[in-house]
Amino acid sequence: MKKLLIFIILLGIKLSVLAQEQFNFKSDNYSGVNGLTLDPTHTLSTQYNWDFNLLTADAFVHTDYAYISDASLASIIYKQDLQEAKPTLGITGQTQSHVIDYYSDNNKKDAFVQADVMGPSISYRLNYKNNVGLYTRARAVASGRNVDPGFNYYNFHELNFGSLYNLKKSDIQGAAWIEIGANFAHVLRENKEMQWSAGANLRYLAGTDAAYAENLRDVSVSSEQDTLSLSGADIEIGLVTGAEMYDEKTAGEYKLQRKGGGFGLDIGTSLVKKRFTNDILIDTDVTYKWKLNFSVLDLGYIRYKDAEVHRYTIDTPIIIDFNSANNQPTVEKYFQDLSAQVYAGDSLKSKIDNHFVIGLPTALNLNFDYGITDHWYIKANVIQRVPVFENAIKRSNVININGRFQKEWIGISGGITSYEYQNLYLGGSLRIGPLIIGSDNFIPVIVRQKEATQADLYIGIKINKFWQNFLMGKSCNCK
Repeated sequence: MKKLLIFIILLGIKLSVLAQEQFNFKSDNYSGVNGLTLDPTHTLSTQYNWDFNLLTADAFVHTDYAYISDASLASIIYKQDLQEAKPTLGITGQTQSHVIDYYSDNNKKDAFVQADVMGPSISYRLNYKNNVGLYTRARAVASGRNVDPGFNYYNFHELNFGSLYNLKKSDIQGAAWIEIGANFAHVLRENKEMQWSAGANLRYLAGTDAAYAENLRDVSVSSEQDTLSLSGADIEIGLVTGAEMYDEKTAGEYKLQRKGGGFGLDIGTSLVKKRFTNDILIDTDVTYKWKLNFSVLDLGYIRYKDAEVHRYTIDTPIIIDFNSANNQPTVEKYFQDLSAQVYAGDSLKSKIDNHFVIGLPTALNLNFDYGITDHWYIKANVIQRVPVFENAIKRSNVININGRFQKEWIGISGGITSYEYQNLYLGGSLRIGPLIIGSDNFIPVIVRQKEATQADLYIGIKINKFWQNFLMGKSCNCK
């Protein structure tokens, strides 16, 4: 359990050179089907009658649990020499570059990780008032919010063996899934000056992997090399993965497979102020004076099956020997070994279920887009998490303000982003025809940071009217 807990906590930390929500690109009215994941009405204000995303990939992590010393994303990719801190051997983030090291202050810890790949996806305008879309997506998301500082890495490893800590209630979740989403957006009402519309994304979710750990009450704990002394513990752990958990011959071998299913929903509504009374909001670079959108994102859950769900309730002090558990050949027997230690030889008592539910990272998104001229816009996005299920992934609270220049064949944007109402990060994106590249925090991509906790980069390729004009030898309508 000791190493499993640390593994779940560190699930996202070691991806800390990756990325986020593509705010700067998805604000673009030419982002097409990609913009639906933040605003289900987005394609009603795009200038394309159809839009096809071939592949777009991004990832994100925001954490104050760990950092990579003296590093940039470019230096990490180029040198490929990351190593984990080992203070007893003199390897720390304070003494060497490219070391994954851990903070040991007394502040509560936060972490949010998201890897997101949008595959073949299409948006199509049925007529002036109706737009439909179909998209495919693969996501891996993990979160830990207000995690007690007693869970700091070094309290369980190397430096602070033998020290007693009182750990407060905390929980962490992580899940991976594949989704197929259908979008419908409709103009509800319109006059010469205003347009009111609504949209929704309904998604089927195929879960592949998930894990969670919940410390249900305060617990006193101290750690040694391979043991953990617990008193007053009540810990629940759930795990399901495509890696073989039961067969000793193939233990650990990974196979992508469906381990659960569920549904997700995004709903949104938009109010648009037209620039001119004769605007039809399509087939022109002139879009609107302003647009106000409110959306509920990721409302839903995934029910995982064929899982290991265990609960360890310890009322009297006990010492857990993790060396014994770690020597077990399978995940199933790992949990059974811990159960036998906690419950006086009963290796099956800790297992309480073989399925569990994890809620999606539900959030509210409010954004306001203002047209300065026909081609220059400024947009503000505010995302506030609102977990619906008790055992749910918890999204980052985000504020983003970006400005952009957009035409049919080119788009340039730049903006600032704040996560958890702390710190400001500079980002931007570039769209040239079908190609997209961007970052919501580009400085750590190329500039070394003394303590790198966040950097991102996203790329994509699309097929739309630009390709049609290019293949047919026509010039684009670049006003």
